[in-house]
Formats: sequence, structure tokens, C-alpha cells
Amino acid sequence: MSDRFTNIINSLKAFGKIYPNKEMVKKILNSLPTSWEVKVTIIEKPKDLNSLSIDELIGSLLTYEMKINHKHKKSKKFQRKWELPSNQQLVKRMKTLVIMMRRRWICLQRN
Repeated sequence: MSDRFTNIINSLKAFGKIYPNKEMVKKILNSLPTSWEVKVTIIEKPKDLNSLSIDELIGSLLTYEMKINHKHKKSKKFQRKWELPSNQQLVKRMKTLVIMMRRRWICLQRN
């Protein structure tokens, strides 16, 4: 995203259109999906957007994205750990259970 944005800004500069830093930061923040709304609010509230550089903004957004991805991976691992078994696994377990019960029944019959 940052490379594409930089290319667009550089092309506009070549045509004589120069955006102030605050406007570029706002454009990046406005382009983010609604799922990032919390992060956008956190960035906008305490900081003066004039003093926030594009590099700082992109670094902050990349860090946030890495945290989201890390949490997502952890939750997927947890989900996989507790997934319900497939039908084939259930049938296999049931067969094993039946075999064990038959063996136990036979042992009890002998005694």
C-alpha cells in the first residue's frame, strides 16, 4: 500500500500538485477499511497530524497489522485444536470403542 501511495504522490508532484503532510496522512487513514477504525481513531486523537510523518504512520499501521495477523494465527490454532472430528474419525473411534467393549465383554465372560 505504501509503495503505491508513494508512487501516486510522486506522480502528482511531477505534475505540480503538492499535498501537505497532514492531507496525505488523512488520505491514507481514510483509505483504510472500517475494521481499522479503532486504530485510525487512536492515531488521530492524541497526535497533531501535521507533525506525523508518512513513515511514522506507515510504521504504526504495519505494526498494528502484524499484531492482528499474530492474534488471528493464534485463534486459528486454538480453533483447530478444538475442532470437531470428521465423520471418518468418528467412525474409526466408534469401531475402536466397539472392539474394546467386545474384548472387555469376552474377558468378563471368561471370569
